[in-house]
Amino acid sequence: MNKYNKAIIYILFGIIFIAFLFSFSDDSTQTGNVIKEMEQEILILDNTYSLKSNDAIYLPLELSTIVRQIRVNFKGEYPVSILFVSGEEDYKSFLKGEVMTYYYGCIKENITMGEVSCDVSKGGLILSNPNLEINSLNVKIYA
Repeated sequence: MNKYNKAIIYILFGIIFIAFLFSFSDDSTQTGNVIKEMEQEILILDNTYSLKSNDAIYLPLELSTIVRQIRVNFKGEYPVSILFVSGEEDYKSFLKGEVMTYYYGCIKENITMGEVSCDVSKGGLILSNPNLEINSLNVKIYA
């Protein structure tokens, strides 16, 4: 076998190998689209809470170990604050006015109604009523 025949064989093997790799990329893209279409938001909580003056409650989020986007819609009679925290210990720290851990960018303060979304893997929500009046608050949580 001379140099030219070896070169042609290497080129053919290279073309076949590249075609083989491209065939996998098409399948993985299609599989990714199917998985993405299967992911749907699920309503996991729809409840109305009555928060006393300067009171707060903790709503634990039952999540697996993966990170999920949680979306909270809320509407109150008076402004409320909503915080995504990493656990109930942070809620206890919040009640004492101590330093707590919360998910960065996942806070809405003194808002009457709206939506807040956050990517979380564990923890829950703190709903806080900083007002002197009793506040009726409707909360819907989607995961």
